[in-house]
This record gives sequence, structure tokens and C-alpha cells, in this order.
Amino acid sequence: MSTTHQLLIEQIQIRICEESIPRILKCLDSLSEEDIWKRPNESSNSVGTLCLHVIGNCRQWLLGNLIGEIDNRNRDSEFDLNNHHSKTELIQAFKTLEQDLINSKDKFLKADLTKQFKVQVFNDNGVSIITHAIEHFSYHTGQIALLTKLNKNEDLGFYAHLNL
Repeated sequence: MSTTHQLLIEQIQIRICEESIPRILKCLDSLSEEDIWKRPNESSNSVGTLCLHVIGNCRQWLLGNLIGEIDNRNRDSEFDLNNHHSKTELIQAFKTLEQDLINSKDKFLKADLTKQFKVQVFNDNGVSIITHAIEHFSYHTGQIALLTKLNKNEDLGFYAHLNL
């Protein structure tokens, strides 16, 4: 029988590794290098910026704080309009993040979810950190999907394999 702690950790795998990352990779695959860095307007982010941001946030909150890996995030650089990475680099960064999350499962299972952590200006417990990381990743995955749909004018087929 699974404990609540185990079930919560499984959601990192399911929601980030099995849902969000594949969806973002599908979006990146369909976009050109130019499209990845195109902003719809001055108040919006590009797909590329959102990719850098979601990777940085997930690494900082889950890997850096919850399980104590080195946190060398430079949040401001994620939004630097001149900080462009190639499509190949972005894809590799997501694949590396996914593998790091999978490889850290035992550390997540040992993490004290009642402990308070200071992340940026926030003080959150472990449950809150996991919740934040998953919802933040999903939120920006939706933005990336919308920008891709607006750019490509086609269904992304996220649920094509399911008989809904």
C-alpha cells in the first residue's frame, strides 16, 4: 500500500515527466528556431523563455531546495531577451531535467515534507514545494501549448491516443 508521501512523489513523475515534458517537447518539435523565440507582443514571453523559466523553477524548487542539490539558478537570465538557446539545447535540457527527476526519486521519498524551506522570498513546506512545482510546470506548459497552437494553427493531439 502506498503512503501519502509516496503518492505525492509519484505525481512529480506523472505530471512533470509523463505529461508536461512530453507536451513541451512536442511543441518544440513542431516549431522553428525562429518561432521558439518569437513573442506575440512586448508583454508576453516566447516559448523559449518559458522553457528556460520552467526548467529553472523546477530545478530550484524540487532539486535545489527539497532534496538539497546545488541551486545555481539565475532567474533573471531566463527572461533575458538575448538569452537564446537552440531547439536542440532546449530539448536536451528537458531530457536532462526529466532524468534528474527520475534519478532523484529515492531522495524525494526521504525528504521531510513537513520541513520549512526558504525558496526565493517564500517560506514553504515540502508539500507546498511539490504542489508549487507541479502547478507551475503545468501552468507554463499550457502557455507553451497555446503559443504553439497560435503559431501553427493545428491541434497538438495531446489526447489523440485516448478514447475520451
